[in-house]
Amino acid sequence: MKRVMGKCLVLSLMLGLVSLAAVFDVNAGLTEAQQKLLAKRAAQVDAYRNMAERVKGLRINSTTYVRDFIAVSDQISTDLNTFLKGAEVISVRYLADGTCEVEVSMPVVRIIKELRRLHRVHWERVHNFRIQPRDFARITAYYTEAVLTAEGSGVPRMQKTAMSASSAVPTMGIPGWENVTAQGRLMAERAAKVDAYRNLAELVKGLRITSNTYVRDFVAESDQINTQLDTFIKGIRQISPYRYTPEGICEVDVEVTVREVVKKLKEIRKWYIRGRYPWRRVYLKTIRFEKIVGYYPARTIRAAGQGVPPAKYIKQSSVAPAVSPVIPAWAGNTLRVTGVGIAPEGSAGSEAAIMAERAAEIDARRKLAEEIYGVQINSTTTVTDFVVQYDEVKAKVETFLAGAKKIDTRFLPDGSVEVDIEIPLIGLWEMVKRGMY
Repeated sequence: MKRVMGKCLVLSLMLGLVSLAAVFDVNAGLTEAQQKLLAKRAAQVDAYRNMAERVKGLRINSTTYVRDFIAVSDQISTDLNTFLKGAEVISVRYLADGTCEVEVSMPVVRIIKELRRLHRVHWERVHNFRIQPRDFARITAYYTEAVLTAEGSGVPRMQKTAMSASSAVPTMGIPGWENVTAQGRLMAERAAKVDAYRNLAELVKGLRITSNTYVRDFVAESDQINTQLDTFIKGIRQISPYRYTPEGICEVDVEVTVREVVKKLKEIRKWYIRGRYPWRRVYLKTIRFEKIVGYYPARTIRAAGQGVPPAKYIKQSSVAPAVSPVIPAWAGNTLRVTGVGIAPEGSAGSEAAIMAERAAEIDARRKLAEEIYGVQINSTTTVTDFVVQYDEVKAKVETFLAGAKKIDTRFLPDGSVEVDIEIPLIGLWEMVKRGMY
């Protein structure tokens, strides 16, 4: 009996090894269709992962996000991830190097319904949580789009496992990228696009509305407004194919027209005043976003982004040390100025304090501009010379100045107000370095 059992065990092991070898043989000789299928599956998994990150980032109220809710229990997190795998695949794109890109979507109302259900099902775990099921409806106040979308990218499993730091294959024949895997290229593209959106957001927020008001002042009114503008910017079109430099940098451009920005700002203001706080911020109705066109004569706003593949997807020997230009001493400094303001005659109470604070900030920004325009670029050129010689640079310098942040406000006993603002000069150096002068 023992001999029979032993023979059966040996036979089972042999069959297992044969089956395993067959699997490896099949993987080693996958057809093109099988490679595409594996790449699509990997891209879908990545898309679902990205969708989960987007859902976790949804705001419920001013201090609470979905990620806070699911952090209460691992079971809630697992249930939500399982639910999100039901997101609809709306597009599949196969690229020349064997990679696949998948886009998935899911209605926001459906996500809210599932969050409510999870709250009720796991009531024992979340009964001490600070929100109730009905509170999830507030998500629509921060995210007004009807559908949430996410993209994922993937490569065949064999391509992922076969790649290593010592054995990489060319990425679409791009010079300088011969040792970058397809996965690394995709991640560099993604990083470049995120960087482009970030840079575009700064340019949009730096647009001037009046002589002393910028879009960033409007955005600062509310987290909801900021969320709305960020959502709009992430939907801006990409206007160029990805560019790959021999140094291993991926670049991409995004662009939006000034009129599109003006239209969106009007929509956000209308939504905010009528839908959220009709009794507050009445003065927002008087903002004329159309004036932006006068301050920014260019019809479009364009921003570039850069990204690099993660080191683990690059053959180490192929990475050449970067040669950085010599950075002047002033570029590492942060310029800080203090403005002083008083309230106009006849004003009193909180109104006087607000008007004095605004006057102080205007004074601080005026002083900051004077300091910036006096910066010595080289032995013979200041920023003022830089702007006078090249008219098209003026708007860009003003946009840079608009990036200054208010860091402190002091209300003095005599009714005056002091405001401190500061700005890192590295951004000015980047403009100079790019040969804009």
